[in-house]
Amino acid sequence: MERAPLLNFIGWWGIGTALSWAFVRLAPDLRRPTSGLHPGQVYLAELLFLPGGLLLFGQPVAAGVTLVAMALVLSQTRRAV
Repeated sequence: MERAPLLNFIGWWGIGTALSWAFVRLAPDLRRPTSGLHPGQVYLAELLFLPGGLLLFGQPVAAGVTLVAMALVLSQTRRAV
């Protein structure tokens, strides 16, 4: 495995984590949904968005893996609730 993609992933994960932490600290009301959408509905939209984007970039295997992984997470969260 090349180091660049791994370092890229780690870097973006760190930035996303830091931004999420900062937003929660600066505006705690952001945690409360105001749109009336359930977080599961947003996740379902993301479930289709990410694999679709990967397909547009010519990555069908990555799109399939992403779709399956996200569907597994969704099924596990529905069982837990």
